[in-house]
Amino acid sequence: MTRWVHTAVRVGCCFVGLGASCFASPISAAESYGFLTTDEDTLRWVKVTGIRDLSLGVATLALFFLYPPAIRVFAPSAMFVTLGDAVTRLILRQHSAPYQHHFGSLVLLVLSVCAWLDPRLDMSDQKYQ
Repeated sequence: MTRWVHTAVRVGCCFVGLGASCFASPISAAESYGFLTTDEDTLRWVKVTGIRDLSLGVATLALFFLYPPAIRVFAPSAMFVTLGDAVTRLILRQHSAPYQHHFGSLVLLVLSVCAWLDPRLDMSDQKYQ
């Protein structure tokens, strides 16, 4: 297995775990996101984010196992989701959490670069049928 393969599986599993934790313990997840309060609106946001993160994890793993070249497009797209979270948190002036989202973006950037550098994922000679 190449390093990008390990990275893809880890990213997918981390997203699934993060999403599951938002349902298992939304208050703890809200605190880990850096929310200063755990009111109903915050917990709803955490649960919705959990659905999204769980979906991103399942999609990452499915693409990796079913059609790995698609990771080249999917990973950069998912990176914008985590960057959007960071910007949103900065706008809301909750400064403790954006760094986690920046780290997630960095991991997705690494996965993107690794996927684009892997020549086995080059599908330029194949056309849509």
